[in-house]
Amino acid sequence: MAGYDNRKMSAWSLLVKSWQWMVNGQNAAAIQALFAFLAFILVWRYTAYTRRMMKLAELDRRAKISPLLAMEEMNPHFQSSQSEDLVRVEITVKNVGEGVAGIIWAWHQPVSESFGLSGLLLKDVGPAKTAKVDTGNLMKGESTCARFEYSDTLAPFPHDKKWLFIIDTIDQANGRHQLQILSNTAGKGVTEVSFVNAIGDTLHERMQKRRQRAIETLDALWLKFSKWSR
Repeated sequence: MAGYDNRKMSAWSLLVKSWQWMVNGQNAAAIQALFAFLAFILVWRYTAYTRRMMKLAELDRRAKISPLLAMEEMNPHFQSSQSEDLVRVEITVKNVGEGVAGIIWAWHQPVSESFGLSGLLLKDVGPAKTAKVDTGNLMKGESTCARFEYSDTLAPFPHDKKWLFIIDTIDQANGRHQLQILSNTAGKGVTEVSFVNAIGDTLHERMQKRRQRAIETLDALWLKFSKWSR
């Protein structure tokens, strides 16, 4: 019984000494700093979790309003049945996504032999030529045809060029979507197809937005940490 009382007193003494150590000047400041650091970690983890949940919710919302263009067929048209001079390429696409494909436009341009699709949004620069699209608004399950010509005078496509055919569209939230088709010998054979989604118009703009979000998150965390450490 005496041993039990001694252990009880020892535990109480340890508790009292621990409390005295914690409330002692410099030790109290150290404990306060430790709790402030732990609070900072908890807030950071909560903020990261909240952002992840918001991102998942945004992706789910985007999936419900985003179109998805799939190429159904690609038909080359020649100057005559005996000629190999290609004057027009018709590409039929179908919207197989959940959202509406609004304001559809198309363009094409020659590219180098080493050019390949990288999964990034492309912009019509340099020698790009505008194509004709039958309709500018596709609901789910609807199709349209884009007509690509080398020139307005129906001059033939050059035989030795590799061509990039692009069909662009936007969704209800102004997100941009792009069907990219690479073809050798001007539309006589498809070499690569890709469908790209992007909120910003360029990779640089998307990186700038991510950088700005990171700065805002750090500023908010620092503000909370400063309040708790006072």
